[in-house]
Amino acid sequence: MRDHAKVIKIGYRFFCRFGKHGQVLTAWSLAGAEIYADSRVAESVIEALKTKGKKPQLLTVTLEVQS
Repeated sequence: MRDHAKVIKIGYRFFCRFGKHGQVLTAWSLAGAEIYADSRVAESVIEALKTKGKKPQLLTVTLEVQS
C-alpha cells in the first residue's frame, strides 16, 4: 500500500518544529522531518516560515507500507 504525505524543506534541511521561543528547528534528514497528511496544515506552516524570512519548499513523499 502507498500513501502520499508532505514535508517542508528549507535549503538542504527539513523542517521539524518551532522551538519554545518561536525559532525554526530543522533536521538533517527526512527521518527527522515533520510529516503532514493534511496539505492545509502544511500550507499554514509554510506561511509562518515565510513571515520569519525563510524560503520553504513543500515536497510530496510517497510512503510505502508493507502489511
